[in-house]
Amino acid sequence: MLTSRAADHFTLTVSDEGPGIPRTAAQSIFEPFTRLHNQVTEGISGAGLGLAIARELAARLGGTLVLEPGERGASFVLHIPLTPDSLAPPSPS
Repeated sequence: MLTSRAADHFTLTVSDEGPGIPRTAAQSIFEPFTRLHNQVTEGISGAGLGLAIARELAARLGGTLVLEPGERGASFVLHIPLTPDSLAPPSPS
């Protein structure tokens, strides 16, 4: 995991060294209930909602979540713009 901050944005990159994600699935994996393999017996749990939720949350914050192409594994990059409001401490409720 790598993070960086510039004057106007924050970036978070999360990478793994797994089998990767085929280029043909690079956009569809962000759709709700989409999984690379949908066999019940494949041994991996999950409904295929995590990336859809993460991308929607990024968009609501004015940012983006993308899959970066790579030779091995997968790298997801989150960009969030920093505004004066986003830098202010939360107000007490």
